[in-house]
Amino acid sequence: MLPQFVRGRALRNRFLTLRDAMLPVSRYPGRDFNIWWLSTGRCGTHFIRHCCKAAAGVEIGKGIGLGNNLWNDVIDIYRTDRDRFWNLKLEDYPLVKAKLNARNNYSSRVFTEIAHEIYPFSAMVYDYSRRCGRPDKLVHLIRNPIDCCQSMLKAERRDGPQGFSRRATSYFNSGDEPAVRAAKTWIEINTMCAEVASHLDDPDNVLFVRIEDLDSRTSVELLNRLGLTDIDQNRLENVFGEQFTDLRHSHMARSDLTTPGTSSDELDLIRELTRETAARFGYEV
Repeated sequence: MLPQFVRGRALRNRFLTLRDAMLPVSRYPGRDFNIWWLSTGRCGTHFIRHCCKAAAGVEIGKGIGLGNNLWNDVIDIYRTDRDRFWNLKLEDYPLVKAKLNARNNYSSRVFTEIAHEIYPFSAMVYDYSRRCGRPDKLVHLIRNPIDCCQSMLKAERRDGPQGFSRRATSYFNSGDEPAVRAAKTWIEINTMCAEVASHLDDPDNVLFVRIEDLDSRTSVELLNRLGLTDIDQNRLENVFGEQFTDLRHSHMARSDLTTPGTSSDELDLIRELTRETAARFGYEV
């Protein structure tokens, strides 16, 4: 018998069936592999989505709907008990396993999930894919903390009751001011993703990408490294061209520190809080 929360969510979710929730670990459909992008969000995932569309045979998802309670449970374990965190299995979270199995029912050769919400479960997903006989790939996608945090503040801020309502990490209930919460998000998520990559120690299948480093040439190199070799070069060039300026987030155009809605005091605070971690990833703030 499935737990009640799994049964209820399964019946309501168009991507999920009870059959998916009960699939054994050994059952994996005929897809070659999945690609999971790990990030804070607000770091060019929409842009990456359009780059991936230039590759043949790729199904692209953006959002699995895992729920805040599942995020916070894993993040709390990560913070308090690393040994337990590294020993977690996807079977410990049947709803997540079910949603991933539902994704595997797509007919495409490769599935890639762009939404940042998978990052707390990334080590479990990596382990699960290998036990199922297929090596999924993880990509840690990062953006300059000043630009990323400004985007968080513009998109999710503000100081009212709905501020950061889309964020599941528990420190958004800490009472910190928005700039501090944005900086903590950037620090903790990127630190966690980097620690997972170091722990897994698989540079062929666990990659690190700074969004600012991508252009039409390096994007092809990245897609090739991910196993995507049938690429429509013209379509990819268009993503970087003038006709797609609506996709060109500020990381593509400039590092403008005067975005309306973010005060100079907030920017100084973000710089101060993120400077040490940013340096680890090659950023000067």
